[in-house]
Amino acid sequence: REKERERERKKERERKMHALWRGGRGVWNGIIRKGVWETRAYSGEGNEVVKHLLESERITRLQGHKGQTVYLIGTTHIAEQSRQEVHGVIENVRPDTVFLELCANRMQTLKHRPPGDSNETQYMNAIQGFLDGNPMLRNLIPAGMVEEALEKVGPLVAMMGGDMTTAMRAASETKAEIIAGDMDQADISRDFQPALERFKRTLFSVGPRLAMDAEAMALARQCAELDFSKAPPRVLARRLTQVARKYAPDMLQVMLDKRNMYMTKGLRRLQGQTVVAVVGLAHMDGIEEYWQDLENAGI
Repeated sequence: REKERERERKKERERKMHALWRGGRGVWNGIIRKGVWETRAYSGEGNEVVKHLLESERITRLQGHKGQTVYLIGTTHIAEQSRQEVHGVIENVRPDTVFLELCANRMQTLKHRPPGDSNETQYMNAIQGFLDGNPMLRNLIPAGMVEEALEKVGPLVAMMGGDMTTAMRAASETKAEIIAGDMDQADISRDFQPALERFKRTLFSVGPRLAMDAEAMALARQCAELDFSKAPPRVLARRLTQVARKYAPDMLQVMLDKRNMYMTKGLRRLQGQTVVAVVGLAHMDGIEEYWQDLENAGI
């Protein structure tokens, strides 16, 4: 009887694993052979993309009780690797809809932006100006770290939003509908400004604690040493978010929490569809959490 129960448990585990890995429209299938999992996609390129994403946790499959299947892919907006991953997933999934972490206005701006034009100087000056205007925050960062990071990021800023433009191009190639699923940029900016001002006022108390936070300083050094042309592991984005939430919770509420809920609700309205959702890596945890909460509530 015990052997029979073990066989039943094994069958149940295999059934659940097949259900987890088997994508919409036969994109890839999980196959158990001698206890070893293989992933199989339509093209060799797609196969490698899927394997790498699964290993890095930069893709999640969300299933809704109203028939939605969402492939949530996390990106960094300047990384060449993210553009390759986005294209590979959309090409292989061939979804009904591609859902973007963009509002309608930002999507139109990206659509009509000349290739390579992303106001690199404007971005760099904005970052440098913010730090120069907040000397306490600037002094918390080890000497040379900001300059090193900006020097590495600078050449890549021209590719800012490349993950989204790649997604739009791949959606057109596969005849998928494109949805701008994020909050309006003006609303985000309106809510962010007061949160930023509150953060500035707390720097006198937050600053010393942040300077003494070994984890935060180690993360800052790790980020400065990153190859920004590659997408970082999801665990790094998670740790950065945790540190940021500790010291700037109001800013995280605006930049992540509100938008995560907004995008999750938008995704759940796409009933009966197969969707590829392209969002920044830092949004993945929140969207997954809200999705599960709404799913459990039957909403």
